[in-house]
Amino acid sequence: MGVLLIAACNESTPVDPGPLPPGGSNTGGTGGGSDSTSLGDESLVGTWVNVTVPDNDTDVQRVTTTWAFRSDGVCGRSIVAETISTGITSELRVGTCHAASNQISVLFTEESSRFSMIYGFPSTAVLTLDGVAYDQSSAGT
Repeated sequence: MGVLLIAACNESTPVDPGPLPPGGSNTGGTGGGSDSTSLGDESLVGTWVNVTVPDNDTDVQRVTTTWAFRSDGVCGRSIVAETISTGITSELRVGTCHAASNQISVLFTEESSRFSMIYGFPSTAVLTLDGVAYDQSSAGT
């Protein structure tokens, strides 16, 4: 079972917004498949993290966005926001993803929300989704 773990204010204390459904693999690889029950690009498999610290005077202190992709096409996105007024809040969306060419199509199951993003790999440990860089994480793999 792959679990999304997100670093919170105290980086030694992870925030766990919930697990992905059981099955699949959370280890990286190369190659790809093309059937509708696979991710389509094995290089996406794993956990990818982006941490943003706003440089303005807002209440938000840090936002950590984590994407997890499994080879069977199940994916999840977690957003953890740390604020002065409310502390730590988290949101987890789980669905299915399929990659073709340089585009990944995402369907979040609960909301029936479908969208697409352009992705790329400027290096083996960095994934970009619509131009936003995510570092490969060992958490949950």
